[in-house]
Amino acid sequence: MVIINSVGTKAGKAANMQVVAIPSVQTESDEFSVADNVIHSFLDFQPEIWRLPPFNDWVMKALPIEPIQFKGSYKNGYLQENSGL
Repeated sequence: MVIINSVGTKAGKAANMQVVAIPSVQTESDEFSVADNVIHSFLDFQPEIWRLPPFNDWVMKALPIEPIQFKGSYKNGYLQENSGL
């Protein structure tokens, strides 16, 4: 199985692997049309569907992770640093 968020979906399929794609931005969704499954976030991944053991560290239906904070502006799918502030 391949879980991928960038180019390589076709390579995974060419290697006869099952491919779950997580596009970085929604406009990339078409690039992953050969994937077996396309999800919006790794948090949407359900290992049981793929005959894998379930995650055991869910807390109230979410994986506990530390928040990530960015400073800047989001433009055209990219985070840009604000200069002069």
